[in-house]
Amino acid sequence: MLAMVQARLGRLPPGARAVLRAASVFGEVSWAGGVASLVGGEARRATARKRARG
Repeated sequence: MLAMVQARLGRLPPGARAVLRAASVFGEVSWAGGVASLVGGEARRATARKRARG
């Protein structure tokens, strides 16, 4: 199971991985503002990409 999750995370773009890493600091619940302050503009770009995909 762990290998499967690692493989999927490994296929993500570096920016998306940075956002997930920052979000993991907060635990089960994270806030966009907190993540954005940890990774700066990358969080905003990743959020915009996610919204664009729907």
